[in-house]
Amino acid sequence: RISTGQDLRSFLAGMLFAVHPMNVESVAWLAERKNLLSVLFMLLSLIFYSLRHSRSRAPAKPVLYTSAVYLFFVMGLMSKSSIVVLPVLLLLFDIWPLRRISADDIINNRRSSARLLMEKIPFFALSLFFGILTIIAQKKIDALPSLEALTLPQRLGGAATGFGFYLEKFFSPIKLCAFYPHHKGQYDIALVLPSLLLLSAITILFFKLRRKAPVLLVGWGVFVVSLLPVIGIIQVGSQAYADRYAYFSYWGLFVIVIFGIELEKHFFRGQGFKVALAISATVIISTLFLLTRAQTAHWKDDGAVWKNVIRVSPNIPLGYYNLANYYKERSGLEEALPYYKKALERYDLEISLYPQAAVPYYDKACALINMERSEEALELLQMARDRGYNIKQVEDKTRVAKLEILSRRWQELKKQERWDEAEPALQAMLALDGARADIWAALGYVRIRKNDLASARSAYQKALELDDSRDEVIFNLALIDLRNKDMSGAEEKLRMLENRNSRFAEALRQKLYGR
Repeated sequence: RISTGQDLRSFLAGMLFAVHPMNVESVAWLAERKNLLSVLFMLLSLIFYSLRHSRSRAPAKPVLYTSAVYLFFVMGLMSKSSIVVLPVLLLLFDIWPLRRISADDIINNRRSSARLLMEKIPFFALSLFFGILTIIAQKKIDALPSLEALTLPQRLGGAATGFGFYLEKFFSPIKLCAFYPHHKGQYDIALVLPSLLLLSAITILFFKLRRKAPVLLVGWGVFVVSLLPVIGIIQVGSQAYADRYAYFSYWGLFVIVIFGIELEKHFFRGQGFKVALAISATVIISTLFLLTRAQTAHWKDDGAVWKNVIRVSPNIPLGYYNLANYYKERSGLEEALPYYKKALERYDLEISLYPQAAVPYYDKACALINMERSEEALELLQMARDRGYNIKQVEDKTRVAKLEILSRRWQELKKQERWDEAEPALQAMLALDGARADIWAALGYVRIRKNDLASARSAYQKALELDDSRDEVIFNLALIDLRNKDMSGAEEKLRMLENRNSRFAEALRQKLYGR
């Protein structure tokens, strides 16, 4: 609106952005607030840049507007580094709608191009700095696969299919979900060629129309450039695509649809265009609204998210694994088991297809641990480590598996009241994780059973140091005081429990006073 002066078209572009189903993920998923923030700051940068260079309203203090562009750009980079492409977007804005230079001038007029490029050097420097920081950070957590794991041709082919995916979902936003599995370089070439041909044809067409309709080339440039950091050339994570990646890039396509097609010049007279536009816009926006409403329901909770992932991508194990975790947390292992078993079947399939890949072994081990089959998981974790999986993550998960095995052992010994064997099991658990208050509390309980009151007190005190909210530990310490004829110590602990309104207070009062 600021740079074009076209209220109706600007409003319709904004409405398409507001109701397009691909934008649901960025809004509904709390963890993606960084995406919302980065796009907000990028849009503010573009707005102040447009105000600074608008032909119709030259600012009284241009330095303030320029400072605002830099400020919001830095704030956006601090939110999420994927907006490193802003300097290129500013150059595209110079072509349209600001019309500071034409596409032909960029090609032929070196002086004009050099001037605008020099103007953007500080922006490119900021982008380079934050881009390097991001790559270093992702490397540290092993989120970037090596060129040996995913070659450059495989990445480029995946990027081509990615552009095809986002174009398809722009016009047909159905079967959307939270996770689209990565092809891992095993995509069909028949999927790559149509995408490459389509991308090339659109680019050539819009380039040929650059004089008559520069908005087409600029809109297409915004779409392509905005997707470059997330299209898979620099692969981050295990997903091939993500709805959230289109959150800003679709602005380029909205602009093409709304500003690029000027049918009124060829097919309409008078008010005919506005009527046709209003009817078409109502139908399209209403349809997108209904699709968005349906997509929003898939983000109701974790169960809804992963049920939808299974519906859209039934062959990936991650959906079954996470849905199983959801049911385990809420209803117990028995209800989760069918989904864990389906996840295991698909992990086995991945292992058969990619026997040297480390990730399937690690993921299957995680599922087995959650199924309380940690003995089997330990072997898989070693195989994942042998194939190059992150050593720290393997060691952490190995510790979890060993703790789960020892925990089951402890529960069995507790039921059988075999206290002499139970204590070494708890000591082994503490050797793996000495910061667990519940294990120290269990050790204190065992030592009371063995009538080792001094050692029991020591274990309980350690449990309270780690977690002072454990009322049952205070109660048990009071029982030790009573057995040692220390009434004042027991009464002090009673006051602590009464101040907390603890359910253990009444039981301790009965022990102390018989009332």
